[in-house]
Amino acid sequence: MPFGCGGGGAIGLEDGTSKDSHIPIRVMEDVVAVYAGWAVITSDNVLRRWTDGSPIADDVIAASFSGDTFMVITSDGTLWGRGSNNSGALGDGTRNNRREPIKIMENVVSVSTSGRHTLAVTSDGNLWAWGENSLGQLGIGTHRGQYEAARGLRETFWLSPILVMEYVPEG
Repeated sequence: MPFGCGGGGAIGLEDGTSKDSHIPIRVMEDVVAVYAGWAVITSDNVLRRWTDGSPIADDVIAASFSGDTFMVITSDGTLWGRGSNNSGALGDGTRNNRREPIKIMENVVSVSTSGRHTLAVTSDGNLWAWGENSLGQLGIGTHRGQYEAARGLRETFWLSPILVMEYVPEG
């Protein structure tokens, strides 16, 4: 499931220019979601660059991007990540940056990344978190991390998904 990163560049408006506009102007049709000002998902589940409409990845239903960290969810609920992983935000158990997409987890319905940590909700309603936890941003009640001195890493990183909040139906 390859996907790349967005490119810059001016958007071509309806009149074929890249002039500033102080009123809304239709840029692209058939868009169901927009991300970080550089990518959109169209109704055919294709993640596209919004500057030129070129496809980045097929079968995408949701995405989150921050800096150089990219997370996408495919229609089968698989979460894929690529890019910067210095803080463990990809959740692949490492701090290695990834040029190629790597499968993180399944049954995901929502994802949000800050580039330093990531949160995901699975289809069973559970909330998962990973990445930097130096300020307690993972919501696990501590500022500590999973890998301590044994791994030689700062103790504030969780490099793999951990369950933060479990959904328990009433009754």
